[in-house]
Amino acid sequence: PDLSEALMDFWHRSGHPSALWCCNDDIARQAIDILRGNGVAVPEEVVVLGFDGLPQPGMPVPAWPSIKMPFRELGELAVTLLDKVHSSGIAPKQMNYELKASVSGAGLIPERKP
Repeated sequence: PDLSEALMDFWHRSGHPSALWCCNDDIARQAIDILRGNGVAVPEEVVVLGFDGLPQPGMPVPAWPSIKMPFRELGELAVTLLDKVHSSGIAPKQMNYELKASVSGAGLIPERKP
């Protein structure tokens, strides 16, 4: 099935969830369009959360909540790690990294009463 069919099937089978977390902002934008096209009120009925925080065509920041990843910092860390592996010939068995992601558009999430 295409994204529209899969999303609406999930929507109906899951009992209309209050939030939907998408793997990236492009999928989030598509999900919002599909849900609204099927009469679902976004964000009043369901909050759609994206993941990457990258600008979308025609908008400098996503018009929905999105977890922004520190891609530059992660890239610099990867280059540093590769340089160490190249110079020492030893790859670390484990690496710990404290992810400092931020949420843009958090004000777009309506308050919900319990």
